[in-house]
Amino acid sequence: MRRITPSEIRRAFELTPQITFEVTEGCNLRCKYCGYGELFEIASHRRNRALPWFKALSILEYYRAMVQRSNVGHYGREVFFSFFGGEPLLNFSLIEQVVGWVNRSGIDRFRGVKYSMTTNGLLLHGHEEFLVDNGFNLLISLDGDERASSYRKFPDGSSSFALVKKNIDGLKLRHPSYFEEHVKFNAVLNDRSSVGGIIDFIKSEYGKTPSISAINPIGVRPQYAEELDMMSVSVADSISASADAGEISNSMGIQSPFFRKAFDCFRGHSPYFYRGYNELLYGPSATIADLLPGGTCIPFSKRVFISAGGLIMPCENVSHKFALGSIDDDARVNIDFDELAQRYNAYYDELEPRCARCARNKSCSECIFHLPHGGDCLRCNEFASHSEMDEEIGRYYDFITSVPKFVEVIGNTLEFR
Repeated sequence: MRRITPSEIRRAFELTPQITFEVTEGCNLRCKYCGYGELFEIASHRRNRALPWFKALSILEYYRAMVQRSNVGHYGREVFFSFFGGEPLLNFSLIEQVVGWVNRSGIDRFRGVKYSMTTNGLLLHGHEEFLVDNGFNLLISLDGDERASSYRKFPDGSSSFALVKKNIDGLKLRHPSYFEEHVKFNAVLNDRSSVGGIIDFIKSEYGKTPSISAINPIGVRPQYAEELDMMSVSVADSISASADAGEISNSMGIQSPFFRKAFDCFRGHSPYFYRGYNELLYGPSATIADLLPGGTCIPFSKRVFISAGGLIMPCENVSHKFALGSIDDDARVNIDFDELAQRYNAYYDELEPRCARCARNKSCSECIFHLPHGGDCLRCNEFASHSEMDEEIGRYYDFITSVPKFVEVIGNTLEFR
């Protein structure tokens, strides 16, 4: 199995599809299951910080300089400048500053520029004109109807549902074309909801199929693990328990855990999956020697995530102790591509003895930063023998032959690059 090079990480930064700013740690809700809330270890490290403009400006200028100097092909590739929280609209002034700078920066000569934001919807009404004018893609967090959304509370314990729904309805009424093209929904499944119920509500109210995820238990405080577990429901189990399981999977498309797992399996193991025209014409070139151990993303290949404290992270789901760099108080961006390559190759050295023997190594999605340690070594619960993998592939073949829409969904999801 191969190792990663500094130039590969640098190229990933230059071609990153997303730069995400955690504009604030503050939030106007206290969602019971929130990964930044009181049930989780990270809560003790969150201090309602807001990302300073000079740090946001530093990474923007650093990114622009790298793109301008680079000789790799950027034209036609899109980059999203995204805003995350907390609730990002609590620091609207920073969002305005970033968007204003990007619009004047000339980055659009090298990359297609787009904006996106994840929001709880409480402050939409005061800022919707700005969002519409700049073509923001909005991901609104809404867990379904009032009962399904009842863990999403204000600090005083009262429900946020009515105000959130009022703001969403207003946006849809005042900007119907924008709403149709740019607004999506994300729901967290819990013990007061079901996948079918969430889909039915959001489809009937807004004509959209939401993405649905389970409560993430990573980082829960041990004393609250049982409480969180009681709130938690598996997306796959909720679908399976429904009388309309096949119809629900079809409506969710690639967001369905069955579709997603089958897709990942065939992408890694099918001899008929091609990653581009070169593979189609000349055949796949990847062998076990071409694989990186594990399923951890190459740094910056999915996004560059800037925390409110100025840390440069792989994403929002990774502990700050695994930061890839930082922006210091002198506005200096600190990213050492050589050190990152050495660090990640050390991770791969630890993973390879097990990954090389795992039959799932071509479709692994396990992030090393989420793997538990047993003694002095990592433990991976996804290890599969060849016989286990053969059985799994057989189950997915049975699944796709029973759901003809699978091929259509995959065809609509992928494009050659």
